Amino acid sequence: FSPKPMPAYYLKDDDTVPSSEILDINDAYMDIGARCQGKAFQVQFGHICINAVTLLVITVLVSVAYSNSNVTGGSYFGELLRGLGEIEVVLYIFYAICGGVVWFVIIKTSFDYARQRPIRFHRQRREICYYPDGSNTPVIAPWEQVVSWVALTRGTTGTNVMTTYTFGIAIPTPDGKDYWL
Repeated sequence: FSPKPMPAYYLKDDDTVPSSEILDINDAYMDIGARCQGKAFQVQFGHICINAVTLLVITVLVSVAYSNSNVTGGSYFGELLRGLGEIEVVLYIFYAICGGVVWFVIIKTSFDYARQRPIRFHRQRREICYYPDGSNTPVIAPWEQVVSWVALTRGTTGTNVMTTYTFGIAIPTPDGKDYWL
């Protein structure tokens, strides 16, 4: 937390990877906030759930069609299409509801992230300003009272070694008895 601007500020834009957490940076302050993190996970998780149910439905349809074709002596594909025709409307309604829930959650959390106020690091005043959750009153803390840390974790995926750096910050609450993380 230097009172001087960050060295990355002077690099050309094409030399650095844009950060989704740094919302604004200049000589006086830097704003840090979230920009819809986790959207890819939400989309993937929603589609995985819907695909898992689809696999279950297909498995049940195939097994019922196979047993019905053996019992009645009819065509396997004819039994499969007849079974699919019987539950077609239910499947359409189910997938419409599931898809609606998945996209509702994604869009709602996107709007919630958009309403979050960033944390402002003011270099010239040597202060940090933040808004506690659900509050319209800012909390301003001097840099000398802020606790920060960086953690390094390494893990393996079986083919790669992944390194993750985590930046943590604890800002004292207005009463001075607790910290906002």
